[in-house]
Amino acid sequence: MIVGLGTGSTAYYFVAELGRRIKEEGLEITAVTTSSVTYDQAESLGIPLKAIDDVEVVDVTVDGADEVDPQLNGIKVAVVLSSWKRSSQLIQKIAFGS
Repeated sequence: MIVGLGTGSTAYYFVAELGRRIKEEGLEITAVTTSSVTYDQAESLGIPLKAIDDVEVVDVTVDGADEVDPQLNGIKVAVVLSSWKRSSQLIQKIAFGS
C-alpha cells in the first residue's frame, strides 16, 4: 500500500503512529510525502519512502483540514509547489476524483 503523508500537526501524529506500528507490529506500507519536514520525520522513524515519481498511484493520503466551516465540513486548500506538483495532483485525484 502506498500512503501519502501530509504536513502539519495532524500528519505529525499520524506519521509517528505509522512509525510505531511498523516497528512494533510489522506494518508493511510505503509512503510518499508532501514536504521535506514530513520526509525527515518518516525517514527518522524507519518508514519506507519512495519519491512521488516512482509510484503509479497513492492508495490513501492523510492530511489535516486547513479550515472547518460552520457545518463542520473540512476544507483543504491545494497549494502546489514546484517540486511537489505531481504529489499534489495525485492527492487531488484521489480526494476529489478529478
